[in-house]
Amino acid sequence: MLYRAGRLLLLAMLAGGSAQAAGLRLVTGTDYPPYAGPELPAGGMATELAVTAFGAAGVAVEPVEFLPWKRGYQEVLNGEFDLTFPYVAAPDRNQEMVFSAPLYDLRIWPVFRADRMRSYTGPQSLVGLTLCQPVGYAQPEVLHRILASGALHLVQPASMQLCARQLLAGRVDLLIDSVPLFNTMVMSEWKEGPPPKLGDRPVESNPLFALAALSNPKAPEIVAALNKGIAILFADGRYDAIVRRHMGGGEATETAPEPPR
Repeated sequence: MLYRAGRLLLLAMLAGGSAQAAGLRLVTGTDYPPYAGPELPAGGMATELAVTAFGAAGVAVEPVEFLPWKRGYQEVLNGEFDLTFPYVAAPDRNQEMVFSAPLYDLRIWPVFRADRMRSYTGPQSLVGLTLCQPVGYAQPEVLHRILASGALHLVQPASMQLCARQLLAGRVDLLIDSVPLFNTMVMSEWKEGPPPKLGDRPVESNPLFALAALSNPKAPEIVAALNKGIAILFADGRYDAIVRRHMGGGEATETAPEPPR
């Protein structure tokens, strides 16, 4: 895979500490509050964590770019960007990306129309429903079997906003969402009638990672620099400060990962 001359200088910086090299090119997505989005403070929590961590590790970065999730991910594979975030683990990603240490651990919850509320006791309690998850979102691992069997039907529009609208219109029964995304994007679509509701227990815990392409020979060094920076942020208190600033009280339902070692 071809890299521009500036990219070669960047990799030399990572290998040898050159202060003259161009910065790393980072890309993230849109419409994922409070984690990523151009309209969010500092580009979202994951964006601020990544940029601050690289700075703490002494690695320069260029201004973060925001692209549709599928396009940004593919451009990392193509070598146009060095790193993307935040992503959960998925089988296809494991085969083509190098994963950082977890940036953040979030719990994802079932979200129901008020008139279709069910007690969530595990995947089988969702049999017969229609789940909406946008293109580019990984399906929860715990639901893979019933999705593959067709016992849980999957609809995939372009965005979570469209999923929220389909849920409120009664065209789907269920979303899988984090509490902050439910409180912002889903509830912003509710205008009248009974509001959508969170289930009574989470579906699973999903660590969020940064990803560099396996085809990039410097991916291990890039990821190691990020991990080093995250560890520094844990140690000096900046990690907690960034999370609290973005979560707005939602941190009670989610947890920070263990610091990288």
